[in-house]
Amino acid sequence: MKRPFLSTVFMAALLAAACGTAFAGIAVPNVMAGTPRAAMRHVSVATTTTEVRLAVVLKYRNQAQLDALRTSQSDPASPLYAHWLSAEQFLENFAPSASDYAATVATLQGAGFQIGQTYPNRTVIDVLGPAPVVDRYFQTQIANVQQPGSGLRYANVRPAFLPPALARTVEGVIGFDNLREFQTDHVFADRSAPPLNRPYAKLGPPLFGPDEGFGPYGFVSAYDFPVQHQIPGAPAGTTYDGTGHAVGVVIDSDYLDSDLAGFLKYFNVTRTGPPTSRVLIDGGPKPVINGDTIETTLDVETVTGTAPGIKLYVYEPDELSYVAIIDTYNHAASDDKVDVVNSSFGGCETQTAPSFFPQLSDYIAEQAATEGMVFSASTGDGGTNACSSATPGGVSTPASGRHFVAAGGTTLFETGAGKYITEWGWAGSGGGVSAIFALPKYQSGVKNVLPGGRNLPDVGFDSDPDSGASYYLEGSWQGPIGGTSLASPLFCAMLAEVEQVKAKRIGGIHGALYGVFREYGYTGPNGKLFNDAVSVSNGYYTAIPGYDQVTGIGSIDGWNFAQLVK
Repeated sequence: MKRPFLSTVFMAALLAAACGTAFAGIAVPNVMAGTPRAAMRHVSVATTTTEVRLAVVLKYRNQAQLDALRTSQSDPASPLYAHWLSAEQFLENFAPSASDYAATVATLQGAGFQIGQTYPNRTVIDVLGPAPVVDRYFQTQIANVQQPGSGLRYANVRPAFLPPALARTVEGVIGFDNLREFQTDHVFADRSAPPLNRPYAKLGPPLFGPDEGFGPYGFVSAYDFPVQHQIPGAPAGTTYDGTGHAVGVVIDSDYLDSDLAGFLKYFNVTRTGPPTSRVLIDGGPKPVINGDTIETTLDVETVTGTAPGIKLYVYEPDELSYVAIIDTYNHAASDDKVDVVNSSFGGCETQTAPSFFPQLSDYIAEQAATEGMVFSASTGDGGTNACSSATPGGVSTPASGRHFVAAGGTTLFETGAGKYITEWGWAGSGGGVSAIFALPKYQSGVKNVLPGGRNLPDVGFDSDPDSGASYYLEGSWQGPIGGTSLASPLFCAMLAEVEQVKAKRIGGIHGALYGVFREYGYTGPNGKLFNDAVSVSNGYYTAIPGYDQVTGIGSIDGWNFAQLVK
């Protein structure tokens, strides 16, 4: 879809302005990896046989002006609202220069690193090097360590420092360890317990599957997805099913086409969008069904089941490591092919902060946001215990990023005809206040938003496995399944349909979301806009009337929201 052109006059004026604050991704000058991990068992000092993979992230040009542009693009009162850049326009005005990119590549090669991959947007350089080369150049020490549940890995046991030769061009370096710090956010229902929150589960399709989980109709009906509404002037039965828009799913595993086909066939959903595009990142995952296939299958069944006209891209990195995720986000931003990107995984924000993952993932998400893309991430399934059993115990990254939509969880109740009754907060919904990111402008002044940092979540959708989704894996029905891994793809599918209604990208979604909420609250001129989930604590915060740190604003009525969003 052709986006509004950001005129040369506007761009020139913007670049001339010295407003906004430059992104500060490095908390301590020149420190790249921060405090080493404490919970690992040291096995041995890494030798030349340990090859370390790093992602070197370069500084954008005109960072202050880029921040100012993002503010304007997300402000409905600004003449630059929703004027998205093309990937080429970002490259011309804000991406690292070609000369800086080439010089940084040459510097790294001169230091003994092998260049693994470069990118058209000149933002990331992937390098490979034996542990002793990494030790010498970044003044650190890489050790072989044993990570519980993940086996033998490597990690820096001393902080790493940015060499002076890279200080001018480099924003951050990530990958001094390859520990698994992220987990997928799905939860299966207890099949031995009665379906207390699904009193009509025996009715079967189209509302329920054989496993008593909600089918796609249960969600599109309850949340009033635009797919239920006829396109004016189009042939009968032509609805806003996401046609013309694309959703990306980021996960380190593939899924079975036969599972998706069987799921859609059972619920009589015709997929009108083109075949899935699988995009392998860093070689892609091993071609086997593994634990994260559960997540991939949930994501693709949810997105295509509720928005069957979308084009689906499944971005498949080789693992959920720091480098692989940064590479994947950068690939999506550089390609500029998808409108919405889903991440149904997360890790403790402060645990991953020493690597600068929260800052660098949000840094790349800012680039994508200037192009009108929306990154969404689940907030986790451990309530407020994302980092520890303390109260509160921290929040999850990447959801905590300023440029990510944080999707929290609810318990959904509806009638046997699929009509919405009410929602409660879900006890497992991650939420709280970021320790990394300051309170963003879009949340400032919203009642119940806490001072001190970015508040999570932004929205909440069904996540309770007891009101969860029907689920088809490896040829059998295995749901109900829930978790905020369900909430995030539900939001992504709905947004793709809302964008079809508006015939444009709604990339400044935080400004649009909170803007509508500020102006109308929960009910607009055409009816409800959001569903206020109340009751239930996630361990520290309680779902209360209005915004809260369990469900955010609440769930969205897709059709009515589409009528009012600018």
